[in-house]
Amino acid sequence: MNTKTNERPTDNSATTKSERDAFDRISKNGTYHETSDGNRIFYYHTNNGKPPMVFLHTLRTQAEFHHKLLAALAYDYDCILVDWPGHGRSSKNPNVAYTAQYMVDQVIELIEAKDLKEITLIGESIGGTGALSIAARIPNRIKAVYASNPYDQGFVIGKLAGKMVSWMGGRFSFVTKDEARPITKYLIGGGFYDRTQLDDRFIDLISSNATKDANFGAAFHSFLANQKTWHEIRKSDYARIPSHIPVTLHYGQQDWSSKRVRKENANKVGGNLKVVTSENTGHFSFLEHPERIIELIRTNSKN
Repeated sequence: MNTKTNERPTDNSATTKSERDAFDRISKNGTYHETSDGNRIFYYHTNNGKPPMVFLHTLRTQAEFHHKLLAALAYDYDCILVDWPGHGRSSKNPNVAYTAQYMVDQVIELIEAKDLKEITLIGESIGGTGALSIAARIPNRIKAVYASNPYDQGFVIGKLAGKMVSWMGGRFSFVTKDEARPITKYLIGGGFYDRTQLDDRFIDLISSNATKDANFGAAFHSFLANQKTWHEIRKSDYARIPSHIPVTLHYGQQDWSSKRVRKENANKVGGNLKVVTSENTGHFSFLEHPERIIELIRTNSKN
């Protein structure tokens, strides 16, 4: 099934008080999971006794990527927002190869350590691909999956804009201790249909990462060196999701992924699959139009 969400007026809701509060809570109240290989994963957990929802962010960002969703969904779900390995406040070990397999395995270890069950997985970009892979690997713990704009093309990102973002990101001050904020804003803005939805507070946050951790650049370069592994888990895992798990595959109409890969995923992703396209939306849909994924979640929870 392939449907389009209704077009809505743009609303830079990053300025709302509830979302600013959610943004602040993530860093102030987060904690760490010590992994079996001696590294650490940062995560924020509302721990409110509601059904669990695990959030997985995009490449180059961190848990605050989901602050708009958190503000809307924290009353209905026990929200666990994870910093991927090599990202945000999680360990950035120069001796680790940040492959898709490694990163997914580390999140699964966190899920199993907390003994989470009946999980709703929600993720965008690598978070979308990771959510689909996790559902295939530990399906007995998964209730539903929302995978938005998955990063699984095989060659960085399918369209020219995405390729340029990743190419520049691997070569310039975007990933060094001398990070230039205007470059960061320009590159991240390339994932928006409407750049006015990219709020400055989020850019300030992720622009500061390289100055806080000397190994940030090494971890990001390792990720880029291993980016084809996300395509590999697409081939190995997507079709293995059991048919009883509801899976929503969501694309922004202006996402970087190619039409060919979108069509292939519509045919290959397992589970009880629904494919949805949001008009006038780019790769970072959870920041640009969070209300659309929120509407999907709330509508499906009533069915």
